[in-house]
Amino acid sequence: SLQRNIRNLSDSESNLKRSQAIAQVGSWTWDTRSNKVHWSDEMCRIFGMDPKDVGGDLDEAMRRSIHPDDVGRLLAANEAVTRERRPAAAEYRVLRPDGTVRHVWAAPGDPVFGEDGEIVRLSGIAQDITDRREAIRVACNLAAKKDIVLLAGKGHEKYQEIKGVKYPFDDKAILQETLNELNK
Repeated sequence: SLQRNIRNLSDSESNLKRSQAIAQVGSWTWDTRSNKVHWSDEMCRIFGMDPKDVGGDLDEAMRRSIHPDDVGRLLAANEAVTRERRPAAAEYRVLRPDGTVRHVWAAPGDPVFGEDGEIVRLSGIAQDITDRREAIRVACNLAAKKDIVLLAGKGHEKYQEIKGVKYPFDDKAILQETLNELNK
């Protein structure tokens, strides 16, 4: 019945919101023709924004929320998506309205193509990796000379695989960046 379908859809949406909050993974959808973007509630939380205030033009949303040093690179990546039809994962910094900085790893999903063969819609995810980066930094800071710091989890891989596609994601790069900062 229609009521059962509505209830099932509502339950599914509630479960998705809860799962995204626990995993700190938000989702986004970009209409490339209108350049409009839609963010999930968790995506808004990661960016420190109220869901009512999000939506509209992607470029404007990026300029408002992406760290100024990362905006140009991400705008160029978005242009490559529409020009070359080649979505790519990216790590970048979010500058929240309250001034705090979060680190995000984002990966695209499957593009939807129009009749003309161009990408008309692209969805994907963004994961807040700030706590992981901070944990690596703290472990390095606490380590004494000749201590071994073990990165558990995906630390041994240089990519994140989603639907058979490998996207760059390397904890070793985060570790090297941290060690470089510590040795300054």
